Amino acid sequence: MRASILLTVNLVFTTFAGFAQWSTTTVQSARSLLAATAMGNKVYFAGGINNIGVVSNVVDIYDVISNTWTTDTLSQARQYLTAAATMGKAFFAGGTDAGLLTGSNIVDIFDTATATWSIDSLTTGRYLCAATTLGNQFLISGGIPSGTGFPLNTVEIYTIATSGISPIETSKTLSVYPNPASQQIMIKYDDFKFGDVLNITDVMGKHLLSLQITNNETFADISNLSDGIYFVRLNSGLRNIASKSQKIIIHH
Repeated sequence: MRASILLTVNLVFTTFAGFAQWSTTTVQSARSLLAATAMGNKVYFAGGINNIGVVSNVVDIYDVISNTWTTDTLSQARQYLTAAATMGKAFFAGGTDAGLLTGSNIVDIFDTATATWSIDSLTTGRYLCAATTLGNQFLISGGIPSGTGFPLNTVEIYTIATSGISPIETSKTLSVYPNPASQQIMIKYDDFKFGDVLNITDVMGKHLLSLQITNNETFADISNLSDGIYFVRLNSGLRNIASKSQKIIIHH
């Protein structure tokens, strides 16, 4: 009986050893409390916090076919965010800062076909939430909102076919040039309305410059901004429009 038991254990070990194999690779920076999702042959590791308490906006992208890494950035650095992917789009939603004070409502959406980003927003900012996808929908549930410490019971659903959590306008394009820039940029948006505002933020989400749109082309003086990556965002308080953004590089 003992011989039979030992033989069974050895056979099970051999079977699993033949199919389960581990290998290792490394992301750009060590961090915890990040989010991960996959689409096609690429895996996306986003956000998190490092060992000295700095919250990250880095997105490490691993190509499992070529075994190579590239990097990109979220519009806002955050930890405790969540991620999921469907229909060629990877979603990175919610999260919070290092002090756990503000639940983010930002949803960074990466189009894996065009390698471009867009931004949408949750009705309620939250962290420590869960996300999944089904068909053409991204769903985010629960979590902790800002300030209260009490969990949410709401589920917000982003439907790709309608381009938003509720019907919103997303057909027009926000253009910024030159890019990279050193002294001045032109921001072009063909569907401006009274009340639309352009904001320039750094990679941490800090607002540095706000501009009221008065026509299709708006110029911004960026000569006082340091070299680095920034985001130009279009927002409207008077209509239900998606928060559009463009990443720019400033190099003097």
